Amino acid sequence: MEIILASTSPQKISLMENIFSNFKIIKPGTKEIFNKNISIKENLKKISYHKAISVLKYCEEGESIIVSSDTVIFFKNTIFGKPESLIEAKETLRMLSGKWHRVLTGYTILLVNGLNKKVLKSFTDISETRVKMRNISIREIDFYLKTGEPLGKAGSYAIQGIGGCFIERIEGDFYTVVGLPISKICEVLYLWGYWPPER
Repeated sequence: MEIILASTSPQKISLMENIFSNFKIIKPGTKEIFNKNISIKENLKKISYHKAISVLKYCEEGESIIVSSDTVIFFKNTIFGKPESLIEAKETLRMLSGKWHRVLTGYTILLVNGLNKKVLKSFTDISETRVKMRNISIREIDFYLKTGEPLGKAGSYAIQGIGGCFIERIEGDFYTVVGLPISKICEVLYLWGYWPPER
């Protein structure tokens, strides 16, 4: 059974390495574009699904599992994805300081036939976690920005990294905040008969 992670995120790769002894890493060939005419959750499910489908062409003969996900921060009716600059990251962190926000991760698991590039089974859903950031000073934010960690992270922080110093409390799944709800993914694979993996 070939397993493919449709992502080059170091955080997601690390999570997959904890569970699977062997898997492929393929960068998805899609852009994370939000459609204002549908809900955040529907957008995330659509994006994660298209990420998974975009790597289907790379599957080898036989059955393969493709896993993909996409994460955003939602705060005061505003979506915070990956910051485009350190200035944007600083403003995001100032807004989140001392407050609760929601982390939404859309994820998709596909069982596919690599020979004819056909989807045999598909599961797409949303995992949500509430996160409380403690009050953080401008000095702390400036220090954090210098590490470079906020760039490339939804909400401008990495809970599994230095950004974890700012998190006071979470309600829900920790790995949803990291960007890959691994427990939910393994549950689907178990129901499909592909978990636990052979070693």
